[in-house]
Amino acid sequence: MTATHHQKIGRIGGLVSAATRTPEQEAHRKERAAAGRMKRYLDQIPADVTDPAERMRRASLLQTAHMQKIALVSARRRRQV
Repeated sequence: MTATHHQKIGRIGGLVSAATRTPEQEAHRKERAAAGRMKRYLDQIPADVTDPAERMRRASLLQTAHMQKIALVSARRRRQV
């Protein structure tokens, strides 16, 4: 199966899911996803950093670094094509 085939299957599933979700479920889904992503970065911060504001600042820096890595990989792949 090709990537295009899988993309079409994914789109169909996404459309069905979006059509059957209530607005409350959608709002909670987005909140859980955001909280899960931030937890990923908070877990990487050393335990000796206890100030909540400092932990959030560092988590934000880790998130930015992660996005920069993704952008770098994307740019490399675009150059290869």
